[in-house]
Amino acid sequence: MKRIICCSILIILIISVLAFSVGCCPIFENITNWISNDNNDGTGETTNFDNKGETAEERTENIRPIAVLEVYQQSSGSDYFAVGNPVYFSAADSSDADGDILNFQWQIGDTVISDGGETSYIFNSTGEYVIVLTASDGSNTVTVSKRFTW
Repeated sequence: MKRIICCSILIILIISVLAFSVGCCPIFENITNWISNDNNDGTGETTNFDNKGETAEERTENIRPIAVLEVYQQSSGSDYFAVGNPVYFSAADSSDADGDILNFQWQIGDTVISDGGETSYIFNSTGEYVIVLTASDGSNTVTVSKRFTW
């Protein structure tokens, strides 16, 4: 009986983690974006080694950057934002395994709102918005996006 209860609790815990990873929790969204932009070795880890065991100095090709898009608003929960108050965007957790300097561009839909690692924007009306972050290391460009409904 104790084994059934323990297994049931474990299953509920796993389902809860999976539910949060689908958009309810920004931490899991960041992890998902980070893993999907890794150097394709399936681990999601950022190291100075590629799949062949070569260091950045030994590698001849440039590894694409990892773009991490974070969105937050002061005095709001992680699952909602208030119209008329600034929403902050950050690419601070983005990185490049080669050590190249990253350049960023932020878009809302097709409109470029800023260049740089951090910016803010005030949404004046409710609706569905797509936030796009483009990160470039000069050789490779990576784009990530998130869809929000206010």
